[in-house]
Amino acid sequence: MKIAVTTDTHLGVSHNTTKIHEKFLKKLMAESFDILVHTGDIASHKQKQLYRSLFMFREALGDIPMLIVLGNHDLWDLEAWNQKNSRFNRRTSYEQMRVQQREWFEELNIHYLQDEDYIFGDEVIFYGYDGWYKHLPPPSNDKNWMPPFAKSCPIDQYLSYRANKTLDVILSSVEAMKKAKPHLKSVCATHHSLTPYRGGFDTMSGDLRHLDFLSKDFDLVLNGHSHQEVDEIHKYCEGNTVQSCRVVNVGSDYDKPKYLILEI
Repeated sequence: MKIAVTTDTHLGVSHNTTKIHEKFLKKLMAESFDILVHTGDIASHKQKQLYRSLFMFREALGDIPMLIVLGNHDLWDLEAWNQKNSRFNRRTSYEQMRVQQREWFEELNIHYLQDEDYIFGDEVIFYGYDGWYKHLPPPSNDKNWMPPFAKSCPIDQYLSYRANKTLDVILSSVEAMKKAKPHLKSVCATHHSLTPYRGGFDTMSGDLRHLDFLSKDFDLVLNGHSHQEVDEIHKYCEGNTVQSCRVVNVGSDYDKPKYLILEI
């Protein structure tokens, strides 16, 4: 099967992004593929941009399945959390934001991998989790524009815990699936980079150790966030056993969306 992969499309980062997305989607739809995976940062800094971007993708894709994980920017809402602007006084909680997002996913027939895996044609099983930074607090603007708490916990701590907890669930699930259906190829998508940043920005990465765990059972790992192209084989040695998987980051940058067509 053919998988179209994209990431970090950041609708709304400038006044030109609607036209850029239209051109990008037209080029994408000239390709032949069975499914699209987006590894997050779909929006730039507002929740309504997330809906608008997903609407544009669905309109272009028609009935082609779209699988997503969410990036850090997909939790931003400048209109609700810009503390420097008193006009924006609507304090949307993290829980309210997640309810709204899931309503959009259902409306647009978008499959959110953080909630549930996805099997395509008894050929490939897709897992996914949003991920988070390994180092807390991260050297980023995220906490200025996101709800500060999730389930009464500081949001950074909550999202870090959730990333590690969800990875445990995925690893248990794929191990069981490998025993039940060993013929299935396996793909895992996450947003935060699981390979080192070039240029010394490792504090912006996710937990790089996750890739060691994923290499045991996954054929392909997709991530984003770093805006840097990666297509390499990750090898992990455990005793006399060498485990490996292909890891891909399309490398989209602001207003420069990219895609790849991968065969698996």
